[in-house]
Amino acid sequence: MWWSKPHCAVLLPDRIELSRAAGRKGARTRDAIALVPAAATPWWRTALSALESAVAPGERWHVILGGDTVKWLVVPWSDALATPRELQAYLRARVRATYGDIADGWRIAHSAQRPGSPLLVGALASDLLTALHEGFGRAKGRVAAVRPLYSMQFDAWRRRMDGASSWFLLAESGRLSVGRLIDDRFIAMHGEPTPLPWWQAAPALMQQMTLATSTPATGTVYCLHEGHAAPGDVDLSAWGAWVNLDPVARFGTDARACPWVAAC
Repeated sequence: MWWSKPHCAVLLPDRIELSRAAGRKGARTRDAIALVPAAATPWWRTALSALESAVAPGERWHVILGGDTVKWLVVPWSDALATPRELQAYLRARVRATYGDIADGWRIAHSAQRPGSPLLVGALASDLLTALHEGFGRAKGRVAAVRPLYSMQFDAWRRRMDGASSWFLLAESGRLSVGRLIDDRFIAMHGEPTPLPWWQAAPALMQQMTLATSTPATGTVYCLHEGHAAPGDVDLSAWGAWVNLDPVARFGTDARACPWVAAC
């Protein structure tokens, strides 16, 4: 039914994770569907096809996008912007200056405005959103919301993070995204593919971000990642205390197979 609690899907290059409202208050069932993307097409087309097959008529879904689907940028605040249209034009110009002409075909969203504070901007390819809505149309379902995996996870865990200076690392399989925060406000954000384990890739990326922002490097380092990382493997002491955010401890044992959708 349209008024039922939405289901949730997390799209990743190697799988989609599904969380379905199970009828009882707060109850959910979770499972994952493995993907084998076609070599000549973006991986998200394979993911969308699998999701379309999982959607039943009348269902509402929150769709969470992982992998390389979202491009990030932290944009300085400008007091000269008087209207939403001026803000969108300003953000689009900044994204285009960073990513080039390809950004003309992207949809742009931004974090809540706090006068004087930078804005975290996410850009998403329009053809992905078009394909998503077309697939739901064929399945006779409804897209209730679309969000990047990084921002969804940050919001899910932020109440467990404190301190005036912090890092938030999200490590998917083959990809690392790092945000730098001062007083709960993003001052830098970067995501990139990496063949290395996340704890080996993180120091160079964090050092690069520290130099770019000219801010002190130290702060609590909150890490959310797939798989297992032994305490002896991880040494981020140059940036502060390391806090491992554990979906299994918080959401239950089925989060071991579906760590990202557990936060929905």
